[in-house]
Amino acid sequence: MRPLRRARRRRLRPRAQDQAGSRQSLRIQEQALAQNDAATRRRYPRSPRRSVQPRRHRRPRKPPRLRHPGSPQGRRPCLPPEAWPPRASPQENQRTPLRRMTRRISVGAQRTTSPDQRTPSKTPGSAASPAFENAAPAPCPAPSTAPLPPGWRWVRLGDVCELNPRRPLGMTRRPTKGTTFLPMAVVDEGMGTISTPKVRQYSEICNGYTYFEEGDVLFAKITPCMQNGKHAIAIGLIDGIGFGTTEFHVLRPLDYVTSEWIHYFVRQPSFLREAEENFRGAVGQQRVPPEFLRDHLIPLSPLPEQRRIAAILSDQLDAVRRAREAALARLEAARALPASFLRSVFESGEAQGWPRVTLGEVCDFLPARSIRLDGEAEVMTVTSAALSEVGFLSDGVRPGRMASSDTAAATLTPGEVLVARSNTSELVGRVARYMGTPAGIVASDLTIRLWPSDGMDGDFLTAFLSSLYLSGYWGEKAGGTSSSMKKITRAHLSSLLVPKPSKGSQAATLDRLALPIRSAIELKAAVESELAAIDSLAPSLLRRAFSGEL
Repeated sequence: MRPLRRARRRRLRPRAQDQAGSRQSLRIQEQALAQNDAATRRRYPRSPRRSVQPRRHRRPRKPPRLRHPGSPQGRRPCLPPEAWPPRASPQENQRTPLRRMTRRISVGAQRTTSPDQRTPSKTPGSAASPAFENAAPAPCPAPSTAPLPPGWRWVRLGDVCELNPRRPLGMTRRPTKGTTFLPMAVVDEGMGTISTPKVRQYSEICNGYTYFEEGDVLFAKITPCMQNGKHAIAIGLIDGIGFGTTEFHVLRPLDYVTSEWIHYFVRQPSFLREAEENFRGAVGQQRVPPEFLRDHLIPLSPLPEQRRIAAILSDQLDAVRRAREAALARLEAARALPASFLRSVFESGEAQGWPRVTLGEVCDFLPARSIRLDGEAEVMTVTSAALSEVGFLSDGVRPGRMASSDTAAATLTPGEVLVARSNTSELVGRVARYMGTPAGIVASDLTIRLWPSDGMDGDFLTAFLSSLYLSGYWGEKAGGTSSSMKKITRAHLSSLLVPKPSKGSQAATLDRLALPIRSAIELKAAVESELAAIDSLAPSLLRRAFSGEL
């Protein structure tokens, strides 16, 4: 008889509830061990470690002596000392990597502990040790610029900074602990500071983001953030560490340069223009390569001189910032003047008594054509930037392409009233009258073209429609499925009630508006020129600082 086979037991798998309970138990044990370990370190503090010295390599073995046929003893003939070949001496550029490696090893021993119990290795303006201050990198050949003051030298940025340093090995941190997180939006491009840093749990940001420490310089590498000046010093980080977007290059200054010196240097317009010329990548996703930062030359002055110049720059740039804010406030007030003048006329008691008609009764709607990427004809197209309450702006005309059969019908005629048909809620309904300059431009289907009839003055109609736009009328009345893009249809405009006083009343109203509007335009131009002069102060200060003129 065949022996009976023992039935196999089915392997029992833990249920989901048991697995969740096991994980919770492990978390509790891990937290208890971390608390006990922290209490032990507080009770029995360790003695400070000495810096780790670089390991010395053993000398290789001497090769076995070979018999020499020309020697009677069968060995190589011995040479007198004066016939020995000269001993090669290390060049200056061979010592720099060794110094950087020595510093990296010595600093790495201090970073093996948890960041919760350590202080950052580099803070802005921290004093450098005399040993490393004397070990500054060798000077580089001077570029074709003005000579530097005595004691200054040109060095590579990669020799005075650690570019994109890695996270310390063995770094431990509680997963739920709050950690500083810096997206690109929190960097103030005007001031070059961190405005409102975010706080997230360490487990959410420890992977997939850029690591940095207190005092590191953050340089935005992607367009257009790089050109806009989104570069700042990482200050006020929780426990001295933080994470941010991957579009940051991290520059960690070494002991013979301060963070402010690096920060002010990379914010120079000349440096940003040169970085833009070295972009890599596709259009819209271009970035500054790390090789550009590493190989770029920077003037290096003694540490006391760096701190003195940084203090002067901080005070003077702060004064420039206050002057710029005051000029921007005056510019906003000047831009608001035309709106107040128009409201005072078209909301007056006299205007309420004017007869009203629909816009379709006093205007003809002219045809519009679409802009096409595959169009055969290159044209200059009107955009919303060309329409303003102070007149038609030639700067808002942009190049585009259109079908050759559509260009004749879309070409503007002097005297047309143009209305922005589709845009954001702040810009939809913007109005201007085209008076023939520049000539030969076309309007796309994003602009509604109106031709006033004989009984309606074009300037009077433009002024009334501008008052509606400035009061926010079209931001509320315009339709559209998207919350960001509003649209005005021809039906909206055709049914709009507009005032139609007599020809004399229209001319008198335009005369009352002419002088205030002209004064507002002149005031706006004066404030803009003042703002341009203020904006040129910061680049001038930075240029003087890094040429030794401060």
